[in-house]
Amino acid sequence: MGLSRTVLAYKGRAALGSFAIFLVFATVLAFVTWRFWYPGYLFALDGGLQGLRIVLAVGFVLGPVLALVFFHPEKSRGKLVFDLVVVGAVQVAAMAWGLWQVWEQRPIGVVYGNQRFVTVAPDIMRRQHVAAADLARYSPASPPWVFRRAPQGTEEGKRAMVMLLRYSFHPESQAFLFEPFLPHLAEVFTRQEAMRRYVREQLPAGTWEAFAAGRADADMAAYRLAFFEGRFGNAVLVFDPTGRYQGFLSLGERDLPILVESPVAAGAGG
Repeated sequence: MGLSRTVLAYKGRAALGSFAIFLVFATVLAFVTWRFWYPGYLFALDGGLQGLRIVLAVGFVLGPVLALVFFHPEKSRGKLVFDLVVVGAVQVAAMAWGLWQVWEQRPIGVVYGNQRFVTVAPDIMRRQHVAAADLARYSPASPPWVFRRAPQGTEEGKRAMVMLLRYSFHPESQAFLFEPFLPHLAEVFTRQEAMRRYVREQLPAGTWEAFAAGRADADMAAYRLAFFEGRFGNAVLVFDPTGRYQGFLSLGERDLPILVESPVAAGAGG
């Protein structure tokens, strides 16, 4: 079975067909990931984009390559059907594996603690017998905003330390410390003057102006700012004074600073 022009054309059509099937899957997966599993800032900063790149890279190469290798016009119909089943099974299995990985790493809660927000994934919650739906009690957002309070008393302090050292649950993932988000806005939005100064002085010129363009109130003092530490990048999250999320300013891989200014109550406007 030589690789004549006819054979190459046949294999090319098979590879294009495989790619077309993969393209439909990739489009649906990209939309679901961006819209539902890693919405907004989470897509770029917390693993949505990175997970998609791996899944799409594997699918983009695997299906067409298998089609080029196995399909041949001189094979009998029975052998071609068998090859089609094998190639399809391998491609579906690879896509399903990638889909599961992206799903399992999705953020199901955005938790505030230690002066920044971080995300928690299903597995670390599941190990504490907490389901994704359970976090909805802390806020109506998707994924929910959660406040992590400090341990109170000796017993809670010991429990938190055991969970950290023995089970590797970082403080912002320890579900027994979770509380509703809105009652703790004053604790979340401290150091606002330092946050505004950081945005004005440390971010590229015009960052805030680009964000505020077209908004009814472009004054930074009318908003509340808080850091977000993602798995693949950081950001300044922007809220209104009632705790409703308004958007974000990406910091990329820039490290989060430690703000040492004395806390200022969120309601004071400072």
